[in-house]
Amino acid sequence: MGLIDTEGLPIRTEKSAYVFDYPMAEDLAKKQRSIFWTAEEIPVENDKQDFLVNMTDAEQAAVKTTLKLFTIYELILGGEVWGDRLFHAFPRPEIQMMTNAFSFAELNMHAPFYAKLNKTLMIDTEEFYDSYKNDPVLAERIAFVWDAIADDDLLYALSVFTLMENCVLYSNFAFLKHFQSGGKNLLQNVISGINFSARDENLHATGGAWLFNTTLDEYAATVPADKFEAERDDLFARVRGVAEHLYAHEARIVEMLFAHGPITGIEQADLEAFVRSRIDMTLENMRMEPLFGVEPNPVAEWFYAGINGTQFHDFFQVTGNEYNRNIGETEFEF
Repeated sequence: MGLIDTEGLPIRTEKSAYVFDYPMAEDLAKKQRSIFWTAEEIPVENDKQDFLVNMTDAEQAAVKTTLKLFTIYELILGGEVWGDRLFHAFPRPEIQMMTNAFSFAELNMHAPFYAKLNKTLMIDTEEFYDSYKNDPVLAERIAFVWDAIADDDLLYALSVFTLMENCVLYSNFAFLKHFQSGGKNLLQNVISGINFSARDENLHATGGAWLFNTTLDEYAATVPADKFEAERDDLFARVRGVAEHLYAHEARIVEMLFAHGPITGIEQADLEAFVRSRIDMTLENMRMEPLFGVEPNPVAEWFYAGINGTQFHDFFQVTGNEYNRNIGETEFEF
């Protein structure tokens, strides 16, 4: 069955008047603005000793692996996805305000933070940034993202972007955050920035799922029920297939983190279970059945608690005060 034609739907129709019809988009844009932060606020240079002296060789190698794709993810998601594909696909003023806000966060908050981290760790070279191209696993991941950006099926592309925001980045977040759990007490400042980034990506995934659901709802109102159900089921099957592909690929990347020796404080199997939970959560937020089902998820127990109680599971019921922050000398709180 062919792609769902979303051209001509209200959400995809240009509106010249600066009058809003989609309050959720306006709300998400406001939330992104309210949690503005900069790389300059986070003294990651104070964590240099932890990386160079206090980590094992295996831990150092794993951190470098996580950082190889961070910056390019942000540049692609910020520039090509939110700043271009989705900005132009939804020419409504409040939706473009949202996509622009998300693009700004990726390009002006996240990418500079990871670049600052790479510089602190003395790995900010062209060779390092391009090293993923020589790794078949990492190169395949980036090629997959570019293919999704170019895909004519907007709803499929949206689902991929949402899975990227809400699943792929979080395995890297969780690995880095384990350095502040289980008594390790390493990379305190880096983890502050990771917490900020995780909240932003949660917001972006919320926006992606909302765009997906709203576009699909509007399409459902334009065609007979049986036609819609058949097309929706075909789309959902394709999305579930890509979710399986993403998980299999992410499991290979997680395996790479542990390839240089044992790492105390986090188990490969537990990190893989966390990724599965993120995929299930994302599918459910796009109104699909979970792929893996409930299972023990020990990483989640400390991952979410370490982000000051932000309600990551309740994507569409986020309250404003959860996004207000006060910056102290040694900690960041929302």
